Amino acid sequence: MKNMFDMRLADEPFEKIGREEKTIEIRLCDKKRKKIKEGDKIVFHQLSNESNVIIADVKALHRFNTFQELFLSDLFSKTGCGELSKESAAESMYKYYSKEQEREFGVLGIEISVDEDLSLVYGILKDEYKDCAISDEDIMQFAQQLNDYVFVENCDLNDILIIVYEFEEAMRAKGAIIEIGRQCIIYLQIINNLDINEENAKRLYESFICYHDCQAFSYLMNEYEEWLTQEQRDEILSIAREVFIESVWEDYV
Repeated sequence: MKNMFDMRLADEPFEKIGREEKTIEIRLCDKKRKKIKEGDKIVFHQLSNESNVIIADVKALHRFNTFQELFLSDLFSKTGCGELSKESAAESMYKYYSKEQEREFGVLGIEISVDEDLSLVYGILKDEYKDCAISDEDIMQFAQQLNDYVFVENCDLNDILIIVYEFEEAMRAKGAIIEIGRQCIIYLQIINNLDINEENAKRLYESFICYHDCQAFSYLMNEYEEWLTQEQRDEILSIAREVFIESVWEDYV
């Protein structure tokens, strides 16, 4: 597992990272930041609401003596400071750091790319377990495990329920109090955020055949319908007529 680092950001730079308008995060090259290596991950927390996070991969590290050197380099366009002149951008950093700190530590430009899938999964888990006394570290480790499983080709979506159940049992052994049924909520949130394509149509169809979920039925008959064969569509509808009330399936007959 790669090292994870937490950083906090004001709303504007946080949102710019989310929109990929800012792909260089600027920090002092102090003792903590010297531990960062390419391939590590950074969890950015929004200062105004720390439950909002963006997880990014560290792609490269750029060291400079001063903020001015960084902003005068070809990295300027990646800093999210394009509305400022290079000189004004450099000067603005002294709102956060002193010139003495700059001389002591130097400056680090951390080049990042947003891990959208992991950010999504972590956000789902963090929200779902916010009242369960589960540590951020445990949630992050599980988010990585679940992300590595879900967002690969051909994985069985029904296994999400098994993986989440195993995690919850492990957390209960640590003293967490988790209500029954959260596996289903997490499953639904994940399938709601899958890319709509032929591969995921196949995965969701196979999931529905085993786990007769009403929301999965709706997704298949609407968003994914173009990738279903007539035989698959008939099978899905047949199951729906057996297990759901008429108002769920009547529009598809």
